[in-house]
Amino acid sequence: MKYFVFSILFCINLFFYGQVSIDGNAPSLKGKYVSILQVEDYVTNTYKNLGRQKVDSTGKFSFKLVVEKAFKAIIEIEEKSSILYIDPNTKLYKINIPNGKNTAGSNVKLVFEDLPDNDLNALVLEYNLRADHFMFGDSMYVLKCIKSNNFKEYSTQLDKFKDSLIQYYKPIKNKYFHNYIRYSIASLEQISTGKEIVTNRINVFNNYINNKPLLYNNDAYMEFINQFYENTLKLPVKGGKDKLYLAINNHASLSMLNEIFINDIFLKDAKLRELIMIKGLGEEYYYENFIKENILNLIKEIGNTSLFPENRIIAKNTFTLLTHLQIGYKAPDFSIVTSKGDSISLDSLKGKYIYLGFWASWNESSLLEMEIAEKLFKDYGKYIEFISVSMDKDENAYLQYIKEHPEFKWHIAHYSGDVGLITDYRLKNIPEYFLIDPDGIILQAPAFKPSPNGDYQSIDLTFFEIKKKLEPKKVRVIGVRD
Repeated sequence: MKYFVFSILFCINLFFYGQVSIDGNAPSLKGKYVSILQVEDYVTNTYKNLGRQKVDSTGKFSFKLVVEKAFKAIIEIEEKSSILYIDPNTKLYKINIPNGKNTAGSNVKLVFEDLPDNDLNALVLEYNLRADHFMFGDSMYVLKCIKSNNFKEYSTQLDKFKDSLIQYYKPIKNKYFHNYIRYSIASLEQISTGKEIVTNRINVFNNYINNKPLLYNNDAYMEFINQFYENTLKLPVKGGKDKLYLAINNHASLSMLNEIFINDIFLKDAKLRELIMIKGLGEEYYYENFIKENILNLIKEIGNTSLFPENRIIAKNTFTLLTHLQIGYKAPDFSIVTSKGDSISLDSLKGKYIYLGFWASWNESSLLEMEIAEKLFKDYGKYIEFISVSMDKDENAYLQYIKEHPEFKWHIAHYSGDVGLITDYRLKNIPEYFLIDPDGIILQAPAFKPSPNGDYQSIDLTFFEIKKKLEPKKVRVIGVRD
């Protein structure tokens, strides 16, 4: 195989901050909520929400974003989603979602209107079709070469494919896209078995990683990096596993761990080494080789002390992922608007106990427990913030129920199509409850319900203990009547 550097064929493009508009037309989704998300990091696949709004009565929605450089976004409509690459060179994206047929399964089909040929979405789609044809076209010849371990012929075919790409995409001047091609090819070059593995790994490293910038924002690059450094803590390193065990289990020492990996020829670069240490620690958390508490402490230390901002973000996201909904760790944030029009969030209720419940007007158990919650609120509402979030698909059903029950005085809201809320709290069944302490830390997950559930107690006893803890102690004075 020719292990040459796959040239990035573009003139240096300076990306300036600019406004990009996304105008959508979804007549079959009137009243549904649309969100636009960005992948914050490709190690944990954590998303950040760039905006959320309701499709209006005419089927329209629109977002305006300030964009510095190209990135991969997700258009999410309730539980359905689609990929949209946002490039500052394209100032307006006009997308259509014509009817329900385009929302089969979990995917939303986006139909672009007036999309330039050199837009990133068009380019990536065309390249992916070419890559698919390379692997699976021509009677699946290339795939058969791989399956039969005929890597010499596979190498020859891959070199021809690379040559064709260089010629075809030479006129295109888009940095993100050329890096996308480069590292998609790098992933294909990793394919090898037998005696070729070691030599191939070294060549791929030298051509695509060694002394190259880390492209945290490029999805093809990060997919390649995640493949290349898969199960890092299981790879043989100088000093062997004993030193790994000593560094993690005995000392929880970041400096000791760093000293082990600094000797790995594939991890000489400090920034890359730290990134892969975060990734490796996160992967090992779910196995029994290392003490979980020590892994968390090491990841937390990187998140607090790293010299590299991107690694700090990934470390903090990894820590959040590993401690997600675990008792003693921070609860996922939420932001909702109540039936009274009040905006509340986890942070806005800091300093108070929170009893967060998810319900629906069509669910009989939910309705029974809403009735019981009213009594609990009367008894404990002074000490605990009650929040009930409706998961009704039809928001009108939620509004009608609230109208019929003016006696419910606590915070009641609709989830407003916020799929992130469903994901964050891992909602598979309703009703479901969570108890959060005044510092935003999970006390019970899931929490006891308002009503006793079989042999399980209700939340009443827990609330009584909280009330007893918070109620001012009565001071008895001798000779004075209470």
